[in-house]
Amino acid sequence: MSRRRPCKRSGSKEPICELAAQSSDSITHQAADIHVAIVCRFKPIGHALALGWVKRRSKDGVPLRKKMWDTKDSGLSSYPAREERHTKPRGNWRPAIALFFAILSLFPSRAFAQLNSKTAAVSLNAALSSSITVTASPGLVNFNLPPSGVANGSVPVSITTSWVLPVLFGQVTEYAYFASPASALADGAGDNIPSANVSGSFDGGAFSAFAGTSPFAAGSSMTLFNQFVLILLNSSATRTDTLNLRIDTTGLGLPAATYTGVLHIQAQAI
Repeated sequence: MSRRRPCKRSGSKEPICELAAQSSDSITHQAADIHVAIVCRFKPIGHALALGWVKRRSKDGVPLRKKMWDTKDSGLSSYPAREERHTKPRGNWRPAIALFFAILSLFPSRAFAQLNSKTAAVSLNAALSSSITVTASPGLVNFNLPPSGVANGSVPVSITTSWVLPVLFGQVTEYAYFASPASALADGAGDNIPSANVSGSFDGGAFSAFAGTSPFAAGSSMTLFNQFVLILLNSSATRTDTLNLRIDTTGLGLPAATYTGVLHIQAQAI
């Protein structure tokens, strides 16, 4: 293989430089010895000047793929072969770096996970008021009064009592009473039925006249129940009871009329 390259030399006519490369018989890829010779021929002179052989090996015996030219006398500039350039392949690392930081951002930082704010406090104030409630049904009980005798009410009265109390209270007492002992029922014309002629049976017990005393009325009351409230046990409770009513007209001498009245039921905690 030969190349022709023009060489500039003072006082000569268009010299032609021929490059000759010769390899040994046992050349296999990079394991061969490369011999390089430069022959410069000048047409007017007609002789050849051999500038010498260049042969280099590395320390391990593998030849270096590099061509060196002796330029002391020829005035030629040396240039490395294409395979001489020991440049490392340059890759584009930007996508790999961007992917690394993208994956890193998926994992939460421990420093941020352990960052706590100052505590904000909110005060709570919940009050449960103590109370006692009493309901009674039905709201109307009818009697068919005889001129002299006993008449039972048409239906029993169902009484539901509920309370929510502080633990300091000791008992709950419930009363049924009329506002006036002399006139539990009246016809509006001056004829009355006294409270002592009205009696009640609480939870199936014996009938008792409304002639007792209570915190709400004197001489016209009846105590229904008295229940002790134990600390932390029944300070909140509900109970349901029944009250049957009866009217006795014996000895009253009432005229025929419609007699009406109101029975009050009330509880007290002490």
